[in-house]
Amino acid sequence: TLSEIFDFEEAGRISNLIANGSLALVVDALDEAEVRSGSERLERALKDFANVAGKSSKPTIIFLARTETAQFIYSLLSEIPTIRAEIPAYEIDFFNREKSIDFIHANVENQKIYNKSIISDFLSAAEKSIAANMSIDTSNPWSDDTFCAFMGYAPILQAIATLLNKESNPRKIIKEIASANWFSKLKGSQFLYDLINLLIDREQGKVINQAQDKPELRSIQPQPEWTKLYDREEQ
Repeated sequence: TLSEIFDFEEAGRISNLIANGSLALVVDALDEAEVRSGSERLERALKDFANVAGKSSKPTIIFLARTETAQFIYSLLSEIPTIRAEIPAYEIDFFNREKSIDFIHANVENQKIYNKSIISDFLSAAEKSIAANMSIDTSNPWSDDTFCAFMGYAPILQAIATLLNKESNPRKIIKEIASANWFSKLKGSQFLYDLINLLIDREQGKVINQAQDKPELRSIQPQPEWTKLYDREEQ
């Protein structure tokens, strides 16, 4: 809540700015907040925010969360009588192919070598490999909702950028991509396996960071073996 984030005087000032529509607040990653603090604490925080924002005639608080938590937030807020206006709910869609290329390009370290044309060639090979392993028509995989949900998912695209960043000889991989040897060498399934492992490692890192933020865990001596927390085998 605002009183937990800011001191009493500052929390009061910010509440007034939100209430009169002069300040907007974006609250991100509420699904992670629910995991970390529990549904009851999240519910109390949402009601606290709603009591402040409900006094404004403008939208002043934006909540961001994954689908399940977002639905919980919407249902809870819809039942609070102090909120005058209808609560709009929006869903962020997966990236399409064009936007996927833009995303990967923005996240590779060497954008001159890995230009958008090269990334498009890379994706063409990757699409066929991944679609084949998912038993999806390889001629037009982006027409399949399951494929789009996987390939257009930002963490997957980030994982692809990470794999490209790990290549020590970009010019070599570009040549191999152009000749389609790279994916045959990786046998497709290995590429998919590497992507999923990067995604799993990302989720593990988030859990470890949340755990290490807890003072009661930081004070434990000797420190836990953090690398074993929510590891690949557990996930």
